[in-house]
Amino acid sequence: MISFCCCICNKQNKTTVYIALNTLRSTIREREDTISKLDMQVKDYMEKLNEASRFLIYHTPTQKNQNNKKIQVGSALHFCNVCMCESQTSKLEKSSQQIKTFAEENTMHKNKINSLSIDNSTISDKIERCKYESNFLKEENAQLLQEVQKLRGRIRELTIGVGIESEFPP
Repeated sequence: MISFCCCICNKQNKTTVYIALNTLRSTIREREDTISKLDMQVKDYMEKLNEASRFLIYHTPTQKNQNNKKIQVGSALHFCNVCMCESQTSKLEKSSQQIKTFAEENTMHKNKINSLSIDNSTISDKIERCKYESNFLKEENAQLLQEVQKLRGRIRELTIGVGIESEFPP
C-alpha cells in the first residue's frame, strides 16, 4: 500500500519537473531572441551613421567654397560622429550588460534543467520500481486468494461428514 502511494506522489513530481523544464527552456529562448534583436539594432545604428557621414562628405553645394564647406562638413560630421558614438557606446554598454545578465541567467537555467533532468530520471526509476512492486503484490494477493479458497473448500469437505457445516463469506 505504501509503494502505491509513493508511485502516485512521484507522478505528480514528474509533472512538476516537466513544467519547470518547459518554463526554463522558453525563458532561455526568449533571452536569446532579445540578444539577437539588440545585435540587429546596433548594426542598424552603425549603418545609419555611415550613411550620414557619406551624405555630409559628398554633398557640397559649390566648388568655390569647397574648403569652407569641407571644414563645416567635417566639423558637423565630427559632431554627428561624437553624438552617435556616445549614443552607440551607451547603448552598446547597456546591451553588453543585458547580454552578460542573460548569459548568466541562461547558465543558471541550464544548470536547473540539468538538475531537474536528473530528478526526472530518479523519479522515473522510482515509478518503475513502484509499478514492479505493485504488480508483484497483485500476483501475490491473487495466489493467496486462491489458497484461501482452496482451504475453505477443504474445510467444507472435512466438516460435512462430522455434521458441522461451515459457511464462509465469498
